[in-house]
Amino acid sequence: MLLLDISKELGLNEVDLVNVKDLLLHQEYGLAFDTLITHLYEYDIEIDRDFYCLIEGVAKKMHIPKDGYAFLIELVRSENAIPKPLKDKLRYKAPK
Repeated sequence: MLLLDISKELGLNEVDLVNVKDLLLHQEYGLAFDTLITHLYEYDIEIDRDFYCLIEGVAKKMHIPKDGYAFLIELVRSENAIPKPLKDKLRYKAPK
């Protein structure tokens, strides 16, 4: 549930969180994990290195190979960079 709690704090929407919780209740742990990380990636939700390590630890316990979650490394924000959602808001759009 820690992954869910952190995902909620990072901005994953309630509908997706409920779907993952439902999968967990039905003991579909692999599908729940895959659904959660896929939503994080699809919504381009930035994560920090600690959260990535938590995901990595859960994946190892579930015997999920690294290629099943490694794509999330793209979401790890740099401490010296402007977060992507803010960049997107600030990005200049040329008039048509």
